This record gives sequence, structure tokens and C-alpha cells, in this order.
Amino acid sequence: MLKNTMDCRVIQRRKPMCEAIVFMVKDGDKKRLMENVVTLHPEGDKILLTDLFGEQKLVTAKIEKVDLTGHEITLK
Repeated sequence: MLKNTMDCRVIQRRKPMCEAIVFMVKDGDKKRLMENVVTLHPEGDKILLTDLFGEQKLVTAKIEKVDLTGHEITLK
């Protein structure tokens, strides 16, 4: 008797790493503020940045641009 054998492997989608580099633009000058940032939390007129290792920075800024494919966040 022949059996219908189907390949029932489950394909898991791997999520790419989503860290970003955060830059601050001030007076037209763009400076690197923090690397490996994984979360941004708005807190009033400030933004709390947290990196992959749990380090945090609280900055007074507004989000100017988020480039997900370029892993870059620009604040002003």
C-alpha cells in the first residue's frame, strides 16, 4: 500500500535584529547619540532610549525621522 507522504515541516520565520542607531540633529549638526537602541519611550517632552544591554538615556528631543530599513532614528 502506498502512503501519501507530505512534508509537514514547520517553517519558522526568523525575525531580524531590530536595533537602531540614534542620532541627534542640533543646529544642522548630526551626532551619534546611542547605538543598539531597541526601545524609545516618550515621556512628555523627553524620550527614554534603551539599548540592547539595558543601558538608558533620557533626552529632551522630538523624533524627526525613523528609517526602519536603515536602522536609524533621528531626533531633533
